[in-house]
Amino acid sequence: MKREKTKLLREAVRVRSMTTKCRASCRTNCFRLKPETNLALMLCLVFYLYICLGGALFLLLEGRAEAPDKTLKERERLLREFSPRQQVTIHQFCDTVNRIERGKRPDHVLWSFMESTDFAYQVVTAQGTMQTTRLLRTTGAKISYIIFVFLGIPLTVLTLRATGQRLNILVYSTIRFVNVKVFHRQLTPNIHIKAVLFNTAILITTLLMGMTMYSLTQDWTLLDSMFYTISAVFTISNSREQVVNKDIENNSDKDIIYRFLFNLFTFFAYTVLSSAAWSAHHFTRHMRFKAQNQRSAKNGSTCPWVEITSQAVSPSKSTRDRETDRESVC
Repeated sequence: MKREKTKLLREAVRVRSMTTKCRASCRTNCFRLKPETNLALMLCLVFYLYICLGGALFLLLEGRAEAPDKTLKERERLLREFSPRQQVTIHQFCDTVNRIERGKRPDHVLWSFMESTDFAYQVVTAQGTMQTTRLLRTTGAKISYIIFVFLGIPLTVLTLRATGQRLNILVYSTIRFVNVKVFHRQLTPNIHIKAVLFNTAILITTLLMGMTMYSLTQDWTLLDSMFYTISAVFTISNSREQVVNKDIENNSDKDIIYRFLFNLFTFFAYTVLSSAAWSAHHFTRHMRFKAQNQRSAKNGSTCPWVEITSQAVSPSKSTRDRETDRESVC
């Protein structure tokens, strides 16, 4: 009996120690993120909260403001000549025509929080008001708009810079992984050129995805969809001919889902653009250092410009990656 109890106690201690080691390794490997990733996630959270704050602010200042539309007043004056039943029918007909042909709600209808947050997102991402259906009319809303843009655009630039840098690091890691696992080569020659081509391919794929998305959801032609996608992704704001969700009732479930999908797509597209800018920066830096190395070699001196991607790609790269970068340049 004593031997069996001893064996059981030893087995329990062994299982407990293994469980503790497993939990510790899982926490270390799964929940420990790099500082750059934590910074990017924190900026995304702050950006989202700032958009929600702006939406609530515009909803508070502008949501209950009824626009003094002369057309509506003229229509009300003309409708007095008809019976109340005819007035209701004419009102319904005019509202339907206005919603279908113009894609906008009458100004006397109150704003919604979805419209306010969509307006705030369109503003801080420098898209203008391409997908919005509202205009600011009150003095307080216009003053808040100026302050909101003044603080929101730098926050957007910082957020996209961080997310683009993380995506660019993922591109470099993917190229290295394929080079080692598929081609069984420790060195990665011309990695910066490959990164530029990889980011360009991702950007083209993103534009094609946007063209397909707008074509399926808005019943546009492929040319009009690509025209709108280019205008939205590169923040040209030159696509006023197309009105988003023109044939969909405002603030319906379908309208909300589409608006959320469009904003998510544009944010991803801006991240891809930022990643392409980072890869172009690394490529030009690499070419400059390479020219300096060649000039130094002609003069008979050693190669002083060796660390070209260790800090640019990731501050926490291993020694082997640093040596790989050094050998691929010099």
